[in-house]
Amino acid sequence: MKKRWLEWTLVDPRSIVGGVETHLLSMASCLERRGYEVSYSSDPKVLFAGADERGPFDVVRTHGAALPKRYLFRVQRSPRTKRVHTLHGSSIGFMRGVSEWHRVTHYKAFYREFCGCLKADLVASIHPGLFLYQLFQRLGRAVVIWNGWDSSKYLVSNSEETLPAAPNAWAFIGRLWDRMKAADRVW
Repeated sequence: MKKRWLEWTLVDPRSIVGGVETHLLSMASCLERRGYEVSYSSDPKVLFAGADERGPFDVVRTHGAALPKRYLFRVQRSPRTKRVHTLHGSSIGFMRGVSEWHRVTHYKAFYREFCGCLKADLVASIHPGLFLYQLFQRLGRAVVIWNGWDSSKYLVSNSEETLPAAPNAWAFIGRLWDRMKAADRVW
């Protein structure tokens, strides 16, 4: 029986083109080659239950601040379904970077990111400099999955860099064909 993987987003990633959407589709093709059944949904009921009409998912993955209202209070926990929340960036970091501490929408986005992390069995961050990664890493629930490119001091890609050692496998968040993401160093 195939394991079931759900990528939950506010908008179906097959309908728009962007970095996160491209990553979702690339990841899905890799998972399908490994025998997973990958589904996409933007239905909050599917996200809250961790299941659809065909039954529960083995993995439900969410992203950043792209979560529905009342997520924290509506998610049903299941021993079968593992929840992964991916941090592609940080609203707090964005506010600091552009000096926009006065916008309520940024605080709402941070709250949704925080709720996603609270409900996750695992928080996957693109680099170790993100505040929420540091918090949940201390709780033993976070890992870094390198994005390959970042404008901060934590990761600046060039062809001379070496990748950190990993005993088992690599997961990669990014456009595999884009040299900016430095995936060429993995091949």
